[in-house]
Amino acid sequence: MMNTKHYRIKLNGEFNFSMIDEVFEVIKLPFISINWVNKYQLEGEENLFFVRIELQCKADKRIKYIEESLLGIGNNYASDISMEEVTKKNMYICFKG
Repeated sequence: MMNTKHYRIKLNGEFNFSMIDEVFEVIKLPFISINWVNKYQLEGEENLFFVRIELQCKADKRIKYIEESLLGIGNNYASDISMEEVTKKNMYICFKG
């Protein structure tokens, strides 16, 4: 039985639909489940963005390939892309005022 691991992909740079498409082509695999995607923009910087993708992966042997592919995409578009294993869950607290 294969263990499922959780990963976080972080992208930041100038927004480009082609780059986003390429990232999702890399992670669109049958052994990957995307849990959620968040996109943020810096105030006053229309073109700069930050995207965080949380996913689960059941195939450890392919992780190195995925990481290398994402780094190549980042280099092609002069954007920062990183992927890390998530070992603890984040907790968000929202206060309504």
